[in-house]
Amino acid sequence: MLTLYQEMKGLGKKRQRLFRGSVRGAVLTLFLVIGTLLWTVTSQSGLQFILKNSQPFLPQNLSFERIEGNLWQGFTAHRVTWQDDKNSISADQAFLQIQLLDLLQQKITVQQGHIKHLTVSTKANTSSTPNLPLQSLPWPVSIHAFAVDQLLIDRGARQHLIHQI
Repeated sequence: MLTLYQEMKGLGKKRQRLFRGSVRGAVLTLFLVIGTLLWTVTSQSGLQFILKNSQPFLPQNLSFERIEGNLWQGFTAHRVTWQDDKNSISADQAFLQIQLLDLLQQKITVQQGHIKHLTVSTKANTSSTPNLPLQSLPWPVSIHAFAVDQLLIDRGARQHLIHQI
């Protein structure tokens, strides 16, 4: 009878160790998930990782020279270009600050945006409405505040230059 008691007592210790190991594993997993999320939104390398893996969802023919910043504080894309057979858009130093929590609701909200130089070029004989790059994003886009220092509209023979939009 004494051996049965010792076996029961030993089984309790095994369960305690198993429980403690499970709790440690869960806490470690939680720290890894939180650390990965923090790295993704607060570092430039996290932003690069997101951009690399989101290429299938970005508008076709969209390119940029480099990106600086992070998702938490905002980022600047340098020499952004997009074009199709009738239109092209290029921007120097496009800054965007987005609301991160809206991404969980599958929408993009630009809290603040700023472009130093924006050029929109279209063929002079084009009368149809262009299919712009924002229209091809998989999620709806909402823009709260946006500024453009210099806008150049190029329609072939006619050009319009607008400052401080």
